[in-house]
Amino acid sequence: LLSSTELLDASGNSLAKRNIDSTAAAAAVSLAIGSQLPLGIAGGGASAFNTILGDTTASIASPSISSAGNLSVRASAPGTIKANIIAIAAAGAGSANGNAGAASIGVSIARNFIGASQGNPGLSGGSPSMANSGDGNRISAVISGPGGNGLNSLNVTGSLTAEASHNAEIKASIVAVSAAVAAAPSGSGVGLSGAGKIGRAHV
Repeated sequence: LLSSTELLDASGNSLAKRNIDSTAAAAAVSLAIGSQLPLGIAGGGASAFNTILGDTTASIASPSISSAGNLSVRASAPGTIKANIIAIAAAGAGSANGNAGAASIGVSIARNFIGASQGNPGLSGGSPSMANSGDGNRISAVISGPGGNGLNSLNVTGSLTAEASHNAEIKASIVAVSAAVAAAPSGSGVGLSGAGKIGRAHV
């Protein structure tokens, strides 16, 4: 016999809250000074792989259920991934009497998945691998008999609610910066720089 009762989990509600807050940063600086072709080379890379997996179930299982008031079974699974990925690379070279060269590259990679995992751990990443054979994270609110079988009887005087919700959010900031400076007043100065960023998210 239930009287104006809401069935909750051990925390006081059927709420499975999963949060990830991650930061990955890399910086590389190179400076070369000389009289005979000084070379400055720098490379910086930062990556972050974040995954939230897991099912949430709120349930009541009994052959017969009777409530003198409201009966509610609610399951909620909010999940948030916040990721900041920063890569900075800077190279400089200087020569007073000859040539000078500088090169730099900065790369940032972010992959964030809720209900899926990294398909390929390599640089390409591949397609995400969905949990539960493609269903992703499962959130369910169930009223049933024992073992998921049918009820013999269900009697609720007030309102009856079975509710499942999934509020997921991914926030990612991806920054890649690269700079190269070569100075050669009496010769040739060559500076090369490149920056790239890769981001993928799935909910």
